[in-house]
Amino acid sequence: MLRSVANLRQWAFSIEPYVSWMSGLPGETDEDLAETFDLMDRMREVNPKTQHYGIFVYTPFPSTVMQYLPPEFTPPQTLEEWIMSKSSISIPRGTTKHKSKNSTQSQQSRD
Repeated sequence: MLRSVANLRQWAFSIEPYVSWMSGLPGETDEDLAETFDLMDRMREVNPKTQHYGIFVYTPFPSTVMQYLPPEFTPPQTLEEWIMSKSSISIPRGTTKHKSKNSTQSQQSRD
């Protein structure tokens, strides 16, 4: 993340990075939150145009992706690890109780 905002400052100075944050994830500690605040500060130091849009609290609504992660899941540390982990996380399709108007009409036409 630091490299990304630094690259924007160097190569695309007119682009202002806007960053959103999530907190309150299962297993998150006060130390984790402090590290997040430190990262936010470092991002602003690396690129003063960095805008922190907000810190949003994770809320486990039914059918959120997080509920399908195995208990032993540990977040990847690099972009490459995120790419590799995407293929290993399986999210069951059709598990949501909430459907859009279009998906409801599509289901009715198949019935």
